[in-house]
Amino acid sequence: MAEEEKAVTGAVKDIAQPEEVLRVITRIMRGEEEAPVSERRRAAELLARRYGLLEEAEAARTEARRQAARAIEAAVERMREALKKDREEM
Repeated sequence: MAEEEKAVTGAVKDIAQPEEVLRVITRIMRGEEEAPVSERRRAAELLARRYGLLEEAEAARTEARRQAARAIEAAVERMREALKKDREEM
């Protein structure tokens, strides 16, 4: 049983803790670790998501999509009404 506990404890030490992961990602983002620009950009995105910095932007995009959909629906309805009126006049 003691060997199993040591194996489990050793396995836990091998797994990165959240703070360590954030430190590594931060170093990559800052260019302290050698990485291509695409990886630095991805690291910045991961950190921004972690801290909820992208939620406002996503909410704004979602609202913009809703407004666009409503505008399209209104335009389609106006076109239907105009078509109906044209048919009645014939």
